[in-house]
Amino acid sequence: MVRFLLILAVVGGLVSGFFGYQINEAKKGAIADATQTHATLDTTQKNLSKTSEELKSTKTSLDDVTVKLGTASNKIQETQAALTAAQAKSTELEGKLADSQRQITIAQQQAKDAQGALGAQSSAATAAAAKVTTLENQLKIDGDNLAKQKAEVARLKDIIDRTKDGGKMPPVINGKIVSVNTNWNFVVLNIGTNDGVVPNGELTVTRNKQAIGKVKVVSAEANLSTADIEATTPQGQTQIQIQPGDGVIN
Repeated sequence: MVRFLLILAVVGGLVSGFFGYQINEAKKGAIADATQTHATLDTTQKNLSKTSEELKSTKTSLDDVTVKLGTASNKIQETQAALTAAQAKSTELEGKLADSQRQITIAQQQAKDAQGALGAQSSAATAAAAKVTTLENQLKIDGDNLAKQKAEVARLKDIIDRTKDGGKMPPVINGKIVSVNTNWNFVVLNIGTNDGVVPNGELTVTRNKQAIGKVKVVSAEANLSTADIEATTPQGQTQIQIQPGDGVIN
């Protein structure tokens, strides 16, 4: 009986030691899993923070692009309004020109009638002739104004057409960068619509006759324009820092 109890005690001790070992191993595994889970959670939180910053930066860039697109759209609308006003002025001048021509015809007939009269009618003939001269001078002025107005209409229409056609510009454009805004990534150029520059047109930036980047025109005035700096050079390499004084060509 004593031997049986002794054997039972030994077996119990072995079983207890085995289960204790298993419990310790399970605890170690649970601690390792908890440590790994904590590390994974920390990494996930860091990635989430980085993604949030990237999303914020992307939203800022999107807002900037939206503002610039709105500016370009407003500029086209302003140019379209100027074209409409110029066309109306042209129509008005054409009517005025036709009216002046009619008055000249009437005055010429009056002069002819007055020249055929006697005595007191000679003064009327002189006045009618003077009126003819005045109207002829006015006709020339109106004709010159009409020609200028038609040229302005053609210029504005050409700007609108080339802007809508992807910023198509004449083959020879040569200017310089007068200022650079690094915060908003755009430049100001010393050339404008009088030089053939239109919105959406692309120009190559040069330094010492070497291409160092590209810019895309956003808006253009008569002798001044603004353009966004493109992200890469024509060769796809990292862009060199653009500076005032650099040249622009197309």
